[in-house]
Amino acid sequence: MLTVIQDLIQQIAELLGRLPDAIPLLFALVIGIALVGWGYTLFRVWMLAIGLWTGYRLAEWLVHLADIQGDMRFLIIVLITLAVALFLWLALRASIFVAAFIMGAHVLRTLGISIFGLENRWVLLLGGLLAAVLAAAFIKLFIIAATAVSGAYLTVDAIHGFVRGEEAGVWLNLQDPARNFVLIVLLLLWIAIALFGIAYQYRLTGHGRHVRLHGTSDF
Repeated sequence: MLTVIQDLIQQIAELLGRLPDAIPLLFALVIGIALVGWGYTLFRVWMLAIGLWTGYRLAEWLVHLADIQGDMRFLIIVLITLAVALFLWLALRASIFVAAFIMGAHVLRTLGISIFGLENRWVLLLGGLLAAVLAAAFIKLFIIAATAVSGAYLTVDAIHGFVRGEEAGVWLNLQDPARNFVLIVLLLLWIAIALFGIAYQYRLTGHGRHVRLHGTSDF
């Protein structure tokens, strides 16, 4: 019993010792939980974040493809990032199609790599298109599902960081199949949290009836 207590105290001391490194993990955990439980109220902010992330990745790919260096590289990345983010923020209905495509492809990529150890671009393309079409037809359900799934990503990534002593984003960028106990548990936990968030928000919003496109409910 004494050994267990000593081990617990040592783990707490190690956690406190790396507290500055844990701040991004705490931030991801808080945002993740908020998205899982109340994502429909944060939808517009979520769209802006998706726009910033997508714009930055697109801009990096373009400047690398064109081999642009120096200040021009920085300027192009900033402009493209802001342009994509503003598009997803302002052109809401059109941007839902884009956001759903990104989310659908990303979820399929996670499942494909984790379960089968494979990543097929055609499968991701078709899956993204299917998700986009469904989102356009069921916008309110997409708002609930997309924010819950995103929140589950952030929550599990934070848990992984605390358990394994890793930085924020390590699990999100993991390329390894789920073949060991920890990765299998994290994959199942991600699925469980996402499903819980979808069910909880669906019930909280009266089966989606109270979800409004600007991200708040009309309670």
